[in-house]
Amino acid sequence: MKKVYKYGLGFLIFFVVSYFLLRNLYGLFTPYNSFTAERDLQNGIVQKIVVGDPYMPEVYDMVANKYGFSYVYAGCLATNELLNGTRYYNEKVSDFLLNKHGEGFSVKYNQEIDSLINLRISQDEL
Repeated sequence: MKKVYKYGLGFLIFFVVSYFLLRNLYGLFTPYNSFTAERDLQNGIVQKIVVGDPYMPEVYDMVANKYGFSYVYAGCLATNELLNGTRYYNEKVSDFLLNKHGEGFSVKYNQEIDSLINLRISQDEL
């Protein structure tokens, strides 16, 4: 009987520790993680998750639409689980976009963002 309790307690401790590791390190129990990214990409949903308040989101949305993806703004309140989950989600989506658009995609994308933001800033100064 003591063996049953010993194994049961060991299994319970293993399960609880595994749950918290998966939750905190990989964000597996959040709406955005590597598994939901795979599912979304298979369903044709290509989106990146932004946590926080982006500067000039309309610029990001305009350029993202050009390249066939969108942004989801998750808000400013974030937990470690959400941040970790979105990091893995966005890594999967970035890999997908890199395969789709080829090497140098991220440089070209960021240059377009920077030039549009600079254009908007210079227009506001006039």
